[in-house]
Amino acid sequence: MEEYIREMAELGFRSVELEGIGGEHLTQVYEKRFSIGNVLEEYDLKVPVFCTVLPGLTSGEKSVVRHTMELFRKGCETACYLDAKGVLDNGPLLPYLFPEDMEIHRHYTPGVLRYAHIPDGLV
Repeated sequence: MEEYIREMAELGFRSVELEGIGGEHLTQVYEKRFSIGNVLEEYDLKVPVFCTVLPGLTSGEKSVVRHTMELFRKGCETACYLDAKGVLDNGPLLPYLFPEDMEIHRHYTPGVLRYAHIPDGLV
């Protein structure tokens, strides 16, 4: 990540969005937040948003949500250390259930969503 930050700075960027994608990657970023912060400081780069991608936040299983919330906490701590102004999570789509015989759709249009339902116990 540090190498990519340098490349972005050399291209003239003054701010960058950084991400922690999934548990393993987010933990690696968390563990390297000090060296990442040093590179940001060296190039006077700002991080307006630190983005986590944690689909487990909307799991129907409480143990998965608890574990994912701990990862999200690490993402927030990373964001604070990097002086990000916000944290965004791109992962938590509702765990919609669709009929098994329904073909796969790339986007949730109103026509597709009319066949969806949320698992019992989630609401």
